[in-house]
Amino acid sequence: MLKFIEDAGISGEMVWQSYPVIWIVLGWLATGTLTLAALVALEKSAFGRARVAVSAWSAAGGFAIMFVLTLLGLLGRVSNINIENPTPQRWSDAFFSSNEAVGALGLNPAIFLYDTLKVPHDPTTRCWWRSSIR
Repeated sequence: MLKFIEDAGISGEMVWQSYPVIWIVLGWLATGTLTLAALVALEKSAFGRARVAVSAWSAAGGFAIMFVLTLLGLLGRVSNINIENPTPQRWSDAFFSSNEAVGALGLNPAIFLYDTLKVPHDPTTRCWWRSSIR
């Protein structure tokens, strides 16, 4: 990833030639504008009417649904949940490959990037991270 940052001109030219950059930017701008317009319309419709009382059952049901969704979001999974030991991610979820670099990247990409920056660059190897594995 850092090799692309070293020469931003070449990387920018590659992106410009490989992707429809103008259409992508226009699409993001249109999506952002439509989202903002929808939020403004939703705000006007929600705050422009009279207050309605919410029943205790509706409030409890909404709380239960949000609690379950938050729990599943924190766990990071929907299937294969072990109720006795609900760990967010097991080593077997990340280490599906025999390659150490793939497993480390799956566990935590930020720590993987930090660890690979500490490895000295060896120009004789084809992949620069393999110089530390030998």
